[in-house]
Amino acid sequence: MNLSQSQSSSCDRPPVQSGSSCAKSTSSGQDTDLAMLVRQYKESEAYQGQEHDLYQWYGDRSLSLERATDRAFKSEQPNGKLHGHQYRVGRERSARLATIAKDHIERFKDARDWNEIYTIVGDIIAQVPRAGILAHYDITNRIGSYFRYDQTVVRVHAGAWAGAAVLGLKIQNGQVTLEDLPPELQSLGAMHAENFLCIYENELRQLNQSRMNQV
Repeated sequence: MNLSQSQSSSCDRPPVQSGSSCAKSTSSGQDTDLAMLVRQYKESEAYQGQEHDLYQWYGDRSLSLERATDRAFKSEQPNGKLHGHQYRVGRERSARLATIAKDHIERFKDARDWNEIYTIVGDIIAQVPRAGILAHYDITNRIGSYFRYDQTVVRVHAGAWAGAAVLGLKIQNGQVTLEDLPPELQSLGAMHAENFLCIYENELRQLNQSRMNQV
């Protein structure tokens, strides 16, 4: 499957003091609807930044798989800094992950889809204490973008879980199927939908409250 819509996010922003992995939108949330919020997101730095990071940096097909995997696990950015999502993981643990990943290159070569990449990354993450769920997700997206694999389900945690709960979405094993998303969010693809749920949690809550008040 082709990665038609680039899928890093959890919320493609540095973690904020509240512990959430995404910076919330500053939209007032008034006089809006879900379709408008989606349009706003597509015009945002969060959306455009993910497209660039995944395709132009982590998904750079001019790299060997070994180099792309090393870059993904080390969470390196073009400016040489550690990706904001992994600031709690730190460089030392990220380097350990990258070292372990070298022994799994053949598994990555044999992977047939995003979910298999997710499983392999999970096996590696499990060997480094406190590497975290977000690193598991982000690194899978980075390597998945290299292979151009689609993410087929929305994996929700932290702020994204809260956003999904506000919309009353069915969450099973930390996942929401694309079919269970509102049509407006289905148009984003799985990873961008996850990012949207995280960033726009507050607006979704306001929108939901506004609809309840109209009943």
